[in-house]
Amino acid sequence: MNKLPKILVSCPTASAKNYIALQWILNTQKFTYPNYDVVVFNNDDDNGKNAEWLNKIAIENGLLNFKAIHYSDKTHSTIIERMCISHNLCRELTINGGYSHLLHLESDVICPNDALQNLYIHNKKVVGALYYRDSGKSRRLMAQRRISRSSKNIITENFLPNEDAFFVDGTLKTVAHLGLGCVLISVDVLKDMPFRYIDGVDMHPDSYFAEDCFRKNIKIFADTNIICEHNNEDWDIYGLNWK
Repeated sequence: MNKLPKILVSCPTASAKNYIALQWILNTQKFTYPNYDVVVFNNDDDNGKNAEWLNKIAIENGLLNFKAIHYSDKTHSTIIERMCISHNLCRELTINGGYSHLLHLESDVICPNDALQNLYIHNKKVVGALYYRDSGKSRRLMAQRRISRSSKNIITENFLPNEDAFFVDGTLKTVAHLGLGCVLISVDVLKDMPFRYIDGVDMHPDSYFAEDCFRKNIKIFADTNIICEHNNEDWDIYGLNWK
């Protein structure tokens, strides 16, 4: 019997997400898919102290399938720049480490134990689970549909709250944008498509990833049977500047 390919579970993180760090690490250790590694890239400008802390709590809890790697570059001052570099560190490790896929699982997203297994079974180049974003009255599903296209523009729109019940029906569906909260990406896609951002544009790498998939005719699938728990807090309370 052939061994299932090894998958990398990875994401950028920082001390701003420490409120959920142990729960996130514990969650990744319970996956039913049998062959995977968990590596996070911590981008705090702290000489690696938070990465050391993450590794320490993992060891203290007997979790050996986890590693935090420190990344910091003072020449990249905005969080969008640092996030993009961290996304690409995940990408490069997937390519150079001999992994078949990257499960990009954001460090505040808790997924069902069988999520990785079920996403892999679909055998798609890009397929992800659902989760909700923002808070209060702004809380909404992180999934967008494409409503207009041209040679230069791609216009997408979020599903409205009253449409969730019709969209989330347990089937596999194509979407325009699914974020990077819990998405399984084939290494073949990553080899051809680095994460990117544009200086001075308030648009994050996940949006450019969706745009690049569209331009390269790579379909993004959403498994509407998998709903993740998104334990997000407003970044503003940490004094982080998005601009």
